[in-house]
Amino acid sequence: MKLKYMFLNDIDESEVKKFISAAPKNLQDRINRYKQKSDRLRSAIGYMLVENLYCEAFSTVKCPPILFTQKGKPYFENNPVYFSVSHSGNLIVCALNETNIGIDVEEITEFNPKLINRVCSSAEKEYIGASKSKFFEIWTAKEAYSKILGEGLSIGLKNIAIDIENGLAATKKLNVIKVENYIISTVYN
Repeated sequence: MKLKYMFLNDIDESEVKKFISAAPKNLQDRINRYKQKSDRLRSAIGYMLVENLYCEAFSTVKCPPILFTQKGKPYFENNPVYFSVSHSGNLIVCALNETNIGIDVEEITEFNPKLINRVCSSAEKEYIGASKSKFFEIWTAKEAYSKILGEGLSIGLKNIAIDIENGLAATKKLNVIKVENYIISTVYN
């Protein structure tokens, strides 16, 4: 599993515009579906990171075309390598793997405590206690897992059981890291 991240202020916006204008139409459409300019920028940087990480990992100058399933999960056309992208606040992350992978990042911020009851099991609530950081560990792990399934949030986060200390089901690996004020979770086979 390979991971790459970048802070929004670490990239020249003109590079992003150049990337978007050279991208295939389906990728441009995907990026431009965001209403806010800042979200379009984060989305484009995410796909730039994917291309960069792929080229580094496989010592090539060209990345395979990126397509999307009907539910929106991105994948490489005719290529067995998997990737996932996420962004929150000023951090954009991507992960690349030879088996299916999901990634999520969230900035550790204030949140409505009622959210814990909507998305967490009793064991998860006990693990979280009063820790914002631990809540975001659970949240990002659940989102990363939903991405590996290709379902996104439609699966219902309360339906995903997370045990940070012991990982997920035996067939899935969970990696949780903190970068500055962000939690990044990756789930992979």
